[in-house]
Amino acid sequence: MIDLDLLPQRKQYLYHLTSRTNLPSIIHFGTLFSASVLFELAYGAVAARESIRRWRPKSETIEVEGRKVEIRDQHTLFKKALPKCLDGIQVEDYYELLNYRVFLWPTTPRLSRHYARYASEKPVLLRFATGDVLKLNPYVEFSRINSGATRPNSRLGGIAPRRGLKTFRSAETWNYRFCDIAEVTIPQKCVLPSTFQSARNPDGPWSNIKL
Repeated sequence: MIDLDLLPQRKQYLYHLTSRTNLPSIIHFGTLFSASVLFELAYGAVAARESIRRWRPKSETIEVEGRKVEIRDQHTLFKKALPKCLDGIQVEDYYELLNYRVFLWPTTPRLSRHYARYASEKPVLLRFATGDVLKLNPYVEFSRINSGATRPNSRLGGIAPRRGLKTFRSAETWNYRFCDIAEVTIPQKCVLPSTFQSARNPDGPWSNIKL
């Protein structure tokens, strides 16, 4: 079990990487929306379902309330590797499971590794005080793996870590240590605090953004 009152002491900040295209929309709504919510806002719930349950080999740009929004690719979720490491669900179910969430990184090393894959695109990095996020979004779920990557693991016989419906666990059902948290996720949307910070790379400098 994770004591959410202690989490801000162990993880002072939570980080998010996004396309520079998305920053005006994020500031306008004061919210990070999951991919599934964005697709539904753009296409409607029925039409969006096809997009939510398929693999994205590259980023996609859609329009939400007259604003362009770029939805991140899933190129590190290798199609051939994914079926080999799933527990009890189909690949389409897993795509939907991921698209349902907003993802935050709990450490700068994890942010840096994620940033390295997209540095050439000059993304925006956002940094939030963990306590502020939890006050506005009291229900969070945690993963001990990078859920969006299926790189082979030599310790697991060349197969990516197993994943499925139990990959994301609530604070009450988490049975690992604080240091085992690889991802902090929020279902559907993450309401943002009135003040947070942005930077162009993990080393900063960090500048304040006020909603």
